[in-house]
Amino acid sequence: LADALASKHGPLLRDLLRDTVLPEGRAQGATPDQAEQILHQLREIALLLLAREASTKGSALAAKLRRKGLREEAARMVQDLMDQLAAEMIPAQL
Repeated sequence: LADALASKHGPLLRDLLRDTVLPEGRAQGATPDQAEQILHQLREIALLLLAREASTKGSALAAKLRRKGLREEAARMVQDLMDQLAAEMIPAQL
């Protein structure tokens, strides 16, 4: 996790991940504390995956992170990954 944060795009990815949310209904039945813990863990997993992708030569994500005009597209990519992780890892109802 420390390596991902220290990577070239790590701080920006961390900032983008702070704005992510769980998909509607994904933490249904969880207490607010449980939902926050789930979100925190998903963000950590996403940071690891995104940092690796951004460090890959020719990465579309890295290109979007480098260009300020494309940061909204990068933010959408980050949220899409969070949605995918939530769908794969969190039961619809806890």
